[in-house]
Amino acid sequence: MAKSIEEGGSFVLRALMSSVTFWALVGIAVIFVGDAAIRGRFAIALRAALILGLLVWCAWVLLYRMSIRVDADGLTVRNLLRWVRIPWGQVAEISRRMQLRVVLADNSVVECWGGTFASRPGTRRSREADRGDPGLALLRTAHAGARKAGGTVQRGWDVPALAAGTVLLIAAALAALL
Repeated sequence: MAKSIEEGGSFVLRALMSSVTFWALVGIAVIFVGDAAIRGRFAIALRAALILGLLVWCAWVLLYRMSIRVDADGLTVRNLLRWVRIPWGQVAEISRRMQLRVVLADNSVVECWGGTFASRPGTRRSREADRGDPGLALLRTAHAGARKAGGTVQRGWDVPALAAGTVLLIAAALAALL
């Protein structure tokens, strides 16, 4: 059973359809590479694996890697190849536009690209979401019950994703040239 935030656990907010799309693309890539390998065309399978690997990496970065991780000390926002670690003491407000937005104590704003999405305007679901957006409600609840210790906002590059992308880019370029 998962630990609650108070017990040192955490949870991750990610758009459901982005995750479904990513895993569908992974499945399609496996089918293409597997088909070539089963037919005994190992050179084609290797070339396809390297090129499709780069495409799957792009989908991973755009659809799956972008997320919001919430724990007792704060939240970590992963946007496109960047991350921001925000301690709860630096959070002034959490709101929603198209994405979740975190307003910091210094009035700067962090847009959370990988969080849950708002419903389309005018739909029944959006009117219900206005009363209780689940992602927004989870973040506000975690913020209300969190330790408000200070701390500094940390920002950085997503080094593991950049390293994997660089290796895949070089390998795909070599596969395309050979």
